[in-house]
Amino acid sequence: MQEIGAPILLTPIQDTLAALKQELEAKYKSMNQRIASGDNKHFKITGSGDKLRWTLVYPSEEDSTNSPFYAQLPSIGVADLLWFVAERTGSLKSFAHVLERYVKPDTEPKLILACIVAMGTNMGLWKMAEVSRLSYSALLTTARNFLRAETLHAANDAISNATAALPVFQAYDIHHQKHSSSDGQHIVTQIDTINARHSSK
Repeated sequence: MQEIGAPILLTPIQDTLAALKQELEAKYKSMNQRIASGDNKHFKITGSGDKLRWTLVYPSEEDSTNSPFYAQLPSIGVADLLWFVAERTGSLKSFAHVLERYVKPDTEPKLILACIVAMGTNMGLWKMAEVSRLSYSALLTTARNFLRAETLHAANDAISNATAALPVFQAYDIHHQKHSSSDGQHIVTQIDTINARHSSK
């Protein structure tokens, strides 16, 4: 234990727990004082005495929840976005026919994109055929022949590599370290930044 150089491992556990308890209680006291004094603007205090209550302050509809930068960007449809990405990255070239040889010419790109959206959004091919006026049989054939793990991975790599080649990609480094996003997670930020977007959930 002495060779490890970690004093906490040499200290009796009772002493360690007592020190941690004292540190935690000090933090609780400091936090309570900041809320009671009004220094913590994220809490609203109502009532007094035994009826004193704390509630979180949520942004109102009038509050600016997103950076003004995003208001300058035009809104586009998902289809337009997919075509833009496909043209800039060449990702559709990754979708080779499962038989590779002795097959008809490559399918229409719009069928591949429609299948990706249908499966990616859990819409399904049948519903996609109804809303897009594309043939269900054509979508089913395209999905069976072109969409599989290896082609999806290759297309994803093409998009990721094209993204990494953009000059702005380096702007998201933190202390010269690469970081990735965690899709589906909602994490509260302590300060407003252009990278932090408002979520209604």
